Amino acid sequence: MTNKPTILYGILNWGLGHATRSIPIIHKLLEHGFEVVICSDGLALDFLKKEFPELATEPLRGYNVKYRKGMGQIWGLTGQLPKIYTAMKAEHRAVKKLVEKYKAIAVISDNRLEFYHKDLPSVYITHQLKIIMPLNTDFASALHHRFIRKFDVCWVPDLDGEGISGAIGHELKPKIPVEYIGPCSRFTEAIPTKVEKKYRIAAILSGPEPQRTLLETKLLKELGKLEGQHLMIRGTDRLMNAEIPENVKVKDLVGAEGIYDAISKAKTTISRSGYSSLMDYYALKNHALLIPTPGQPEQEYLARFQVHKGRFAYVGQDYISLPEDLKKAEMYQGFKDIESNETDWERLFSFLKG
Repeated sequence: MTNKPTILYGILNWGLGHATRSIPIIHKLLEHGFEVVICSDGLALDFLKKEFPELATEPLRGYNVKYRKGMGQIWGLTGQLPKIYTAMKAEHRAVKKLVEKYKAIAVISDNRLEFYHKDLPSVYITHQLKIIMPLNTDFASALHHRFIRKFDVCWVPDLDGEGISGAIGHELKPKIPVEYIGPCSRFTEAIPTKVEKKYRIAAILSGPEPQRTLLETKLLKELGKLEGQHLMIRGTDRLMNAEIPENVKVKDLVGAEGIYDAISKAKTTISRSGYSSLMDYYALKNHALLIPTPGQPEQEYLARFQVHKGRFAYVGQDYISLPEDLKKAEMYQGFKDIESNETDWERLFSFLKG
């Protein structure tokens, strides 16, 4: 480690969304003279090790949430709450040890609820000020706010107003200062360029199992029947059992540069309606077809909200028919209705120095 002020940066391993949106913030911290220790687990930690091979990393105990194949994924979490709680307490103990090990001056957490230190500036990053659930949305949001209040400030990766997240990031506010820091995409600094369209479709998969695999299998069949050349980025290095059509090129895990290349060279992108994916599309100004993860009310809300704002089309996973769906997707214009203001990172980071 160097003599630069050190920040512990904890990231939830829940798909790759939290990891990808942390990339631009980590880059900004490095640009402003901080050292960053990345703390996470599983696929998110592996992904960030590839993005930042020069940075120190520390493994945390994973939440290891298992999902059902059906629609009731939220209810399937209930029996796993003791396991999640145990992991949260373990990460809080880890923070205390890591602060001593690295002489950290501040802590940043992307949705890790107990990744804070009571004696140091602690920042919580989330767009989920309102938790969307089939029932008890108010209770779930109040519970989340109870954890948020353990931190000193909440950074919301969105714009003020309705922004990208709509009610999720704007309707309810915790009783600590809230800062809207603008959409945080790994492509924030990229300048969209016009390149030859090599692929008709770039399908970018992500999120928890088994739904990732179910979508992969379905899309491979659909892409095989669709004219043109297509690309699928699986978002995992797990063994693939499905048959790959001749007109589909498949990659497992790629970094930010690979995702940027795929989106730039495709006429249309297909992905989940996860919040980090939407921030990427905001940065790159591209067309997309959204497929919410079944049983995840937030993704379903975000997809409907984008349709309402005239930005993107979406289709349910069980109803995919790409010839018809792509015609709808091409009718939408993306995020042309909103513009971002420049984020004052110097002001935000001054808080970290105490």
